[in-house]
Amino acid sequence: MQQNPALNKLFHEVTAVSDPNAMKNLQPMSDEKRQFLEDALREATGDRYAELKKAIATLKSNESNDGDRTEALELIQMECEELDVANDLDKLDGFDVVVEHIYHTDPETRMNAAWVIGTALQNNEPMQQLCNQKQILPKLLQHMASEDDVESLQKQLLCVSGMVKHNKEGLSTFEDQGGLTTLCQQWCTHNENKIQKKAAFLLFSILHCHADGEGAIAGFSKKYPLCVDTFVSIVQQNLVCTFNATGTTPTTLLQEKDFDST
Repeated sequence: MQQNPALNKLFHEVTAVSDPNAMKNLQPMSDEKRQFLEDALREATGDRYAELKKAIATLKSNESNDGDRTEALELIQMECEELDVANDLDKLDGFDVVVEHIYHTDPETRMNAAWVIGTALQNNEPMQQLCNQKQILPKLLQHMASEDDVESLQKQLLCVSGMVKHNKEGLSTFEDQGGLTTLCQQWCTHNENKIQKKAAFLLFSILHCHADGEGAIAGFSKKYPLCVDTFVSIVQQNLVCTFNATGTTPTTLLQEKDFDST
């Protein structure tokens, strides 16, 4: 196997420093040597974002077809499972172009683009803040009201869940845009069982994350009675699992409605 010259140089420097005799005369590293090591390491390991950059370029190219875009979005989605990569997506000028593809005419492209953003948002506060800043939710909700592709709508619900979970600003925007009403009256009663279940867990997430403490639960229940009624109906239909009947969970809301969740 052919050896990498840069890796050989780097190995030589490291072994020289680790030599016991060399350690006795160890001096502060010069700027020149530090630069040499950084360059050697960069050459040896390559650009970790090289493939990601190519995928982003594919999305931007007018020459790309639906197959090219699907392949690019699938790669970006897998990369964004790592939080550091997800948070660098905007720095790489990839966030906006992925969001644009959520509204593409091709349903598979819409689905994969939403999957990228939904993946990037999972347990990721900086990405939530970015979505707040760029006001992603209002346009997304407007689009979802007329989305006719089930797979795309599923992934778009994943995006919404990521934007509102443990995010008061996101939930406020969701409420202001009529999202809670749409969630309860449209998605939770969708004719596709897949959408009903996704919507049910989104509703559970909202109740679980934003109704902390008995006082808050009572206030949330009073402010959003439609949410509570819908949640009771969902549990009755066995669309979600049975929840722990102890503690300040959405089950407490159900108990206030004299509903036995066991």
